[in-house]
Amino acid sequence: MRIFLIAALVLSFFTYAQPAPVTYTVDNKNITLPGEKYKSGYGYNLKADTVLRLVTLNWPPYIDDHLCNKGFLYQLTVSMLVKRGYGVHIEFYPWARAVREAELGKADILFPEYYIDDDVISKNILTKTRNQLLALSEPIPGGDLSFVALKDHTIDYDGSINSVKTE
Repeated sequence: MRIFLIAALVLSFFTYAQPAPVTYTVDNKNITLPGEKYKSGYGYNLKADTVLRLVTLNWPPYIDDHLCNKGFLYQLTVSMLVKRGYGVHIEFYPWARAVREAELGKADILFPEYYIDDDVISKNILTKTRNQLLALSEPIPGGDLSFVALKDHTIDYDGSINSVKTE
């Protein structure tokens, strides 16, 4: 029984450690990129003139190294960049490490990020705010966040982040 469990764990590790194929459409034709293991992550279109280094975290159900095809946000991000001619190199890290890589300029894109307070000081460059080091893109479709509460509780949300902040 132990041999079976170890074999199952090893097989599961190799299954998840593979790059996910990414499929996108151009002129009504589906194009599938198999991807490849690249450095400590995964690569796509690596012969492009510009290869962008992206860092991310495991945040299911949006993106995760262990999800089927790495999640919809992985698929969307790779396909958007490759369609525009970029090469993509993606690495999964704990969030603090991913932020560090981006803030120190070792990564071109940190994702997903949905909000950065103006007064958040970088933990990596103490004389700068995170907004001085990073810029948010326009919102990405399909990732809307919602508040959840018990039926007998309410959330006083007026559309601003300040309405739900606690001091």
